[in-house]
This record gives sequence, structure tokens and C-alpha cells, in this order.
Amino acid sequence: MKAVRLQGGIVVEVAPVPDGFGIQDCFHPDAGMLAAPDVVDVGMVYIDGEYHPAPTPPGGPHSTIGVAKERLLAAIDEDAEREYQRFIVPGTGHGLVYLARLDQAREALTASRPKAADFPLLAASLGVDGKSITEIAESVLAKEDAWRKAAARIERVRMAARQAVKAALDDSEALAAYQSVTWPGPQ
Repeated sequence: MKAVRLQGGIVVEVAPVPDGFGIQDCFHPDAGMLAAPDVVDVGMVYIDGEYHPAPTPPGGPHSTIGVAKERLLAAIDEDAEREYQRFIVPGTGHGLVYLARLDQAREALTASRPKAADFPLLAASLGVDGKSITEIAESVLAKEDAWRKAAARIERVRMAARQAVKAALDDSEALAAYQSVTWPGPQ
């Protein structure tokens, strides 16, 4: 038995599992390793619970670069989405509330004397996020600025990674480009 890690449905890492041991004995649950038969190798595609060689692309039977690139490009986008999720709250309702709070924050900072009654979403966090509507509005805008900067860093890495995978001349170069991606952390 082997342990494998998948990205975008492609096997990107393979590790042996000693006889008599299971995946849980060898890897932390957060490692994302799955059990696989001994025949599985890096570059294989996982579809509907089974491992398959990459399909033959139009370039010929020995050229899997088109398929590998498409899978790796999809994996980059999935990874970027996970990175974005580290900075935002889940749920459509939360997202809509934050957008409305942002609108209220901008409006409150242009008001000469912002009143709680005029900015109910900001007023909801009086005493929690600030002592005044102005203080809360400034906090909301600071968080928005931090999010935009984080999103820009993530997008810069995503675009560079996609470019590197597209420029790869073969499967191993494309996989190496993908594996070399380092996502930015909070700053």
C-alpha cells in the first residue's frame, strides 16, 4: 500500500506505507494523505474512486502535458480559493452583511456627525468593535484594506503559478512548477 496526496484530482505525492501499518499510523490526519494501491504513481488521475493514467492528449500517446497542465491549472485555482477563504468569512449572508457594512462605513466617514440610527449595521457592533460609529467605520475600512492587500498577494502568486505551469515543456516541469508555489500568509 502507498499513501498519496491529490491536488486537483492528480496524484502529486506518493509515500510508501510499511507493511502492518495504516495511513493513520504514518501520517497526521491534516496531511491529507489517502491510501492507494502500490501501482499508483505521481501524475496519475483520480476519478470516481479509481486511479488512472492521464488520458492521451491530442499530441500523441506519450504526451500528457495538455492534460497535466489543465489539472494543475485547476489545482492552482482551487488552492488560491482556499487561501482566500483564510481571510474571509464563509456564507453568502455574512458576505452580504460585510458588503453592506462597508457601504455604511464609507458613508459614515463622510457624515459630519454620524448617528447610530442611520447606520444600523455599524451600530450593531457598538461596544464590541468600537465606541463610536466613526471608530467602527474606520475599523471596517482598515479590514477591507487588509483584505484587498491579501487578495492582491494571493492573486499575484496564482497568476505567476499559472504562467509557470503553462510555460512548462513537459509533465515533470509542470508538476515542479506547481509544487514550488508558496502561498503568502497574513502580513
